[in-house]
Amino acid sequence: METKTNKDNINVAIQCLACYNMGKLTFYWKSYTKNTTLEEIENSLDVETIHTKAKVPYLCNGDEYMIADNENIKVEEYATAKDIYKFVELLQDVDDTDYINAYTQINHVEYLDRESSSWTEFKDNVLVFNWLDDALDYVEEYLMEIYDYASIQDSFFSDWISWDSLKEYALENYFWCVEIDLGYKDEKTFNTSRYFVWDRD
Repeated sequence: METKTNKDNINVAIQCLACYNMGKLTFYWKSYTKNTTLEEIENSLDVETIHTKAKVPYLCNGDEYMIADNENIKVEEYATAKDIYKFVELLQDVDDTDYINAYTQINHVEYLDRESSSWTEFKDNVLVFNWLDDALDYVEEYLMEIYDYASIQDSFFSDWISWDSLKEYALENYFWCVEIDLGYKDEKTFNTSRYFVWDRD
């Protein structure tokens, strides 16, 4: 069983590109938190810093880096310091990288903006469920409130309606629903993923 990992930080393996092109692996792991500054990120990406942290003499004369690996959030190979800082800013609002992963499955990383209306609506309204059935139960409550769902269920033609299909349709068309793999099995709920649900409007 995989163990639970800390999801309030962004971990990346920063590698010297010149060394990589020469067949050498010169890299180190760096962790960014919600308190990390842009300047700190820029310093962490400096090639001389990479060699110092990796305890490898700086003899390649390289000046470029690449993100060789990542944990908690997918960071592109050639992400800039500003690209990474966008994730840091979002982490100041949610304190859990799974929220950011859910959001970025719908909203492209290139357009991440902490001040955008789409991010504000997401962080203020997103609901998290341990099981898909729980999310569907929420949709049923939504239908009952908005569309007088209960009256329809009591009507004479209710036997011809697939209520499960109706809830699934509503979840797919009126909400964003993103499944995020936990990376471990929760000891209390035994689930291995979470479902992030928020209104499409």
